[in-house]
Amino acid sequence: MKAIGIVLAALLVFTVLSVQYVEAKPVKNQIKKDIKEIKTPIDAKSVKITQISKSRTLHVWYIITVQVCAGPENLYSPDLEIKSDRDTIQVTMWGLIMPKTCKSGEFFIAANNPDTISASFSSQSFREPAR
Repeated sequence: MKAIGIVLAALLVFTVLSVQYVEAKPVKNQIKKDIKEIKTPIDAKSVKITQISKSRTLHVWYIITVQVCAGPENLYSPDLEIKSDRDTIQVTMWGLIMPKTCKSGEFFIAANNPDTISASFSSQSFREPAR
């Protein structure tokens, strides 16, 4: 039992003495920022497609994620036109988008080629007249 204790103590001392210490040198002027922290100012209203994925059940349909940004003024329920090589649809992003903020929504569209899908603000309004 003593022999095992001596061997373990010797192994511990050898391990501690064999550890090499390396001094870390600070890197000058290195600034790390997360990409999410860097925000570009929103100067004008815009619409863009942020993601396109294929529907699992409907094989010719794609799910697109559209981001609408308001710009310097409120944007209330903007009408969008989404086009592909197979279809053109008119949709509404319901709700208020506050100034200099963005809102995302998902829509379905039929397409043979996902590269042909585009989104823009609609020039026509399809809302019912106010009563």
